[in-house]
Amino acid sequence: MSTTSVQRGPQVTDIEDSPAGINNFVIVAANNSEKNLYIQSATLNGKPLSKPWFSHADIQNGGKLVFQMGPAPNKNWGSSPDAAPPSMSGSM
Repeated sequence: MSTTSVQRGPQVTDIEDSPAGINNFVIVAANNSEKNLYIQSATLNGKPLSKPWFSHADIQNGGKLVFQMGPAPNKNWGSSPDAAPPSMSGSM
């Protein structure tokens, strides 16, 4: 079972869910529209999220993921080598 989630632009403005084993988890796509399809930045539990993934441990107690959306890709967000998700073939 994967314990990492890779992010892309959400298709909804906000969602609240409690997946199995996770307390209340909210995802918000601020400024989302047909035109604003691209993630500009993100925060997880109020802290900047500079990588396009997070671990199950980051959200197992619930939380809030907020995407700031815009009309063009932010090629700097989540693009640094240290922002790459961990390999699924190695240990995490």
